[in-house]
Amino acid sequence: MVAVLKWGLVIAIQFFLINALTAQTGITVTGTVDANTLSVTSITNVSNMSFTGTIEGGTFSGTLSAGTSNAITSVGTLSALTVTNNITAGTISGTLTAAAQPNITSLGGLSSITVSGNITAGTLSGTITTAGQPQITTVGTLNGLTVSGTLAIPSPFNLSGTSVTVTGTEMNQLTGVTSNIQTQLDRIKIVSLSSDATANATTTLATISGLTTAVGVGTYVFQYFIRYQSSVTTTGVDFAINHTGTVTNFLANWRYASTGGAAATAAASQAISAATGNIHESYSIRTLNTKMGPTVSVDIINADMLAIIEGILIVTASGSLEFKHNSETAASTQVMAGSSLILTKVN
Repeated sequence: MVAVLKWGLVIAIQFFLINALTAQTGITVTGTVDANTLSVTSITNVSNMSFTGTIEGGTFSGTLSAGTSNAITSVGTLSALTVTNNITAGTISGTLTAAAQPNITSLGGLSSITVSGNITAGTLSGTITTAGQPQITTVGTLNGLTVSGTLAIPSPFNLSGTSVTVTGTEMNQLTGVTSNIQTQLDRIKIVSLSSDATANATTTLATISGLTTAVGVGTYVFQYFIRYQSSVTTTGVDFAINHTGTVTNFLANWRYASTGGAAATAAASQAISAATGNIHESYSIRTLNTKMGPTVSVDIINADMLAIIEGILIVTASGSLEFKHNSETAASTQVMAGSSLILTKVN
């Protein structure tokens, strides 16, 4: 009876001690602890502990074993963090310490970026704010270019595949040009006799073919500078002008230096050196293919003489402008190489 009471007392005491375990400041357990609630203020010398629920504590120290910790959603300020794989984040702020970042292949919208070295890119878009860009030495095809200062162009330069060798000085010669240059040049025609014309020893007009030129519709002014010779001092020349199309108006004057001092003599001279000078004589006509002259002599045989013939003609149907010559007598006279026509279209 006494033994039974003893064992019952021990069991009761053990039951009491388990229910009052929370009041203990230290306990050593070698087996399994099974409890509804376990409140622990300090645990030492634990080789392994497994929890299926939540651990709450003020401070955790030590190393988390390898593996995924999905439940950790935020951490405090870290002095350092080493990651061997990728970091995936909505926002990363701070400074990347490694200089080279080869795995950063794209960036979002940056408000600014400072680069001390080179930028290598397939495409750069936007506005370069720094005015001077000395390192840009070539650009692609531009659809527009505005330059407010001076544009330095080398010589030669390439324009539409053509090498242009014009210099700045030469280009400045175009100052004041307000219309197509070729059009202006086309208004002026110069025809020059490349070789002596066939001598004419008759009084019949013969066309100097080397001075013939096509003349279309329009108003023209002309100048003939004729170098001619005579084989006899007492034989002069005749000249005439013709147009094979339709001309509504024609006027021409032939002027030359003569031996006359106070009156006309019709004697041409190319050696006037008197202090008082001699007179310029002239012939004038208003009809095509009509002789002007003749003069009656030259001062020296087979020596150059100058005749200047000027005029105006209005052409309404295209044709050829012809210059004609004949001798005053049966003696030979000849129009020489270098004789020239300057024809200007004025309307």
